[in-house]
Amino acid sequence: MSKVEERVPEKHLDAASLLTRDSMIHLSQLLATIRTKEELQLFVRNQLFSLVSFKEGLVCIFDKTTENYNPFFASHSFEQLSFDEQLWHATLARESKAINEAVDRSELQGNLFTFNMFEQLVVDGHFAEISMDHLVLVGCRLQMGDHLVGLLCLVLNKSQYHASYAEKMLAWISGHLTTVLANILAAEQLQRREYEQRALLAISNDFAAIKNSGDFLDIVNLKLKKLFDFSHSVLSLITEDGKYLYPYIFDPKNPNISHRLYEGAIKLKFSTNYHIFKEPLDTGDVLVYSVDELMKDKDAPVFIKINHDNKMKEMAVLALGTEGSYTGFIQFWTRVEGTFSPSCLDIIRSVSQQLAIALSNLLAKDKIAEQLAEIELYKRKLEEQNISLQEELSAQYRYSEIVGEGKAIKSVFNAIGQVASSDSTVLIAGETGTGKELIAKEIHNRSKRSAKLMVKINCAAIPLNLIESELFGHEKGSFTGAGERKLGKFELANGGTLFLDEVGEMPMEVQSKLLRVLQEREIERVGANFPIPIDVRIIAATNRNLLHEVTAGNFRADLYYRLNVFPINVPPLRERKEDIPILVEHFLDKHAKKIGKKLVGVSREVLRKFRDYDWPGNVRELEHVIERGILMASQALITEAYLPDRHLDKIVSQPSELSSTLTHEMHQITQVLRSCGGKVSGPGGAAELLGIPPSTLFSKLKRLGIKRNYAL
Repeated sequence: MSKVEERVPEKHLDAASLLTRDSMIHLSQLLATIRTKEELQLFVRNQLFSLVSFKEGLVCIFDKTTENYNPFFASHSFEQLSFDEQLWHATLARESKAINEAVDRSELQGNLFTFNMFEQLVVDGHFAEISMDHLVLVGCRLQMGDHLVGLLCLVLNKSQYHASYAEKMLAWISGHLTTVLANILAAEQLQRREYEQRALLAISNDFAAIKNSGDFLDIVNLKLKKLFDFSHSVLSLITEDGKYLYPYIFDPKNPNISHRLYEGAIKLKFSTNYHIFKEPLDTGDVLVYSVDELMKDKDAPVFIKINHDNKMKEMAVLALGTEGSYTGFIQFWTRVEGTFSPSCLDIIRSVSQQLAIALSNLLAKDKIAEQLAEIELYKRKLEEQNISLQEELSAQYRYSEIVGEGKAIKSVFNAIGQVASSDSTVLIAGETGTGKELIAKEIHNRSKRSAKLMVKINCAAIPLNLIESELFGHEKGSFTGAGERKLGKFELANGGTLFLDEVGEMPMEVQSKLLRVLQEREIERVGANFPIPIDVRIIAATNRNLLHEVTAGNFRADLYYRLNVFPINVPPLRERKEDIPILVEHFLDKHAKKIGKKLVGVSREVLRKFRDYDWPGNVRELEHVIERGILMASQALITEAYLPDRHLDKIVSQPSELSSTLTHEMHQITQVLRSCGGKVSGPGGAAELLGIPPSTLFSKLKRLGIKRNYAL
C-alpha cells in the first residue's frame, strides 16, 4: 500500500483530501507540459505510480472504425516482473465493447471502470485469457464529451487495492489525461499527415520515372510500406477483352513463393467477374476483404487458399485506370486484421492515379521493347535470307551495269562518285526507262550502308489510301483490314537506304508527313501514339520536272528543296546515241544467255535503224526490243529491228496547250503504245515497257487525253 493509503482511512479517501492544493496544482501544471507519447509514459510510470501503486499501467486509443481499444503504450513500471503486455492489449481490444457498455451503464464521474464492473465481466465470461487470482483491473475511459479518445487501465495486486481511493484518484486525473492524450494524438496525426504528404509527393515523382518492374517493386516495398504496413503486393493485368486478369509483377519477398501451388497459380488467368475484382471495377474504389470469409466461397481462386495457408488475414484490392479503361489491379495482403484503416485506404487512393500511370508506362515500354525486338528479328531474318540476293545484286548491278562511254553518261558516273560515300539525300531526275533505279542501287552499293538493305517503294503504284501505311507501317486494328501490325518501308530500311521511285506522284497530304520525317528523323505508325527513331538515307527519283510541279501547286516547295540536296539528271537515250552499240552488245549478252540462244550481234541495217530511232522508252525500250529480236531470230545475227511503225494512225485528240514536259511525256507514251499495238497491260504491254503499273498508265492516258487507236 502506498504511503497515502496507509495514513488515511478508506472511508475518508477523496482525491481532494488526499492531495494538497499545491500538489494538485503541481500535477496539473506537469500534465499541461506533456507533448509526446514518451513524456506521457514517463508521467504514468512515475507520478501516477506515486499516487496509486500498480503492477502495470496501460494506455489504449479508441479506433472508431473497429470500435476497439488498440495499444498505445504500457508504463513498464517494473520491467523485472513477468507481464505479458501483448496478451493484455489483445484482451482489452477484444473486450472493448463489454468495457464501454459497463461504463455507460454506471454513469460514474470520470467514466470509471471499477473493480466491481471488472469482477462482473469476469463472472460473465470475459477476460478468460488472463489469470486474475491475485490481480485487480481498474481504469478510466478518456473521453471529451461524445468523443471517445482512449482508455487508461491499471493492473494492481488485490492485497494492495483500495477501491475508493484508486477510483477517485482516477476520476480526478481522467480529465487531464484525456486532454493530454487528445493533444498528443492530434500532434501525431498532424506530423503523420505532413510526412505522408512529403512521402506521397516523392512517390509520385518516383512512379513517373519508373523504367522497369524492378523500379516499381522498389517504390512499393521501400517507400509505400513506410506509409502503411503490409506483407506483400501483386500487380495484375487485365486481358484485352476485359474478361480475365493474370499476374504481372510479383513481390520478391512474397511469402507465398514456397507454397506448393504457387508455381501453377502464377501461370493462370482469373475471371474479372469474381466479386473481389468486379466490385472494385464497378465502384472504382479500393475495397478490403477478409481472407477467412473468402475461403468460405467454394469458387474462391487458388491464390486465396495460398494466402490463407500463409496466415494472411486481409487483402485490399484497387482497380488501376479510369472507368471503362481499366488496365489492371494491385492487391495488398496483410497478416494483421485492421491494417487497412480509413487513413490507410486514403493513402492507397492517393497513389492510385500514380500507380495507374506507372502501369501504363511500363506497358508502353514493354510494347516498345517488344516491337523493337520484333523489328530487329524481322530485319535480321530479312538480312540473313537476302545475303545471297544482296551478293547477286551487288554483282548484277556493278558499276559496269550502267553501260556507256559517251560524255553524257560519264557526267552521271562522276556524280555517283561524288555523292555515294556521303549520307546526303539524292534526287534522280530522268525520263521513264533511263535507268534511275540502277543509279540509285549503284549509289547504295558504293555507300557505307551497302551492308544493309535498299528498300524501294513506287509512289505511283500504291493506292492513295494505303501509301501512308506502306511508308510508315500501321498498328493492329488501326483501320479496317489492319489485322496485324505491319512494318513500313522506313523501318525496313532502317540503317540502309530508302528509294522513293516516282516521288512526283506522291499525294500532297503524304508529302507533308514525309517532310516531317526528313526533318525529325522519326516516324509514327498509323494508329500508334509514340515516335520511332529511324536512320535512313533517302534517294528519290522522278520523271517529272518537280520545279514545274511546285509552280503548278502539285508538289510542296519545302519538300522539293529537302530532296534536291544533290540532283542527278539522267540523259535520255536520244541524247546519248553514241552508246547504242555498246548497249546492244550488253543486252544481247545478257538475254541470249537467259533465253538459251547463241547470237553474235545485229546487222548494220538494224544498228542504223536503232541510231535513227528516237527511243521514247529510252534504255528500257531498247532492252525489250533486243529481247524481242533474240526471241524472233532464226540465225546467229538479228536482222530485223522490230521498231514501231511511224506511219500508224496518229492520236485522235491532243491538248493544244501543254508544257514541254507534258508534251514529251505524251509523245513518249504514244510511241510506246504504237510499238505495242495499243496493248497497255500484260506481257509485252506498254506499261511493262514503260516500267510502270498498268493502273498508273491508264491514269496518265486519261489525264493527258490520249485515246488508243492502234492495231497490230
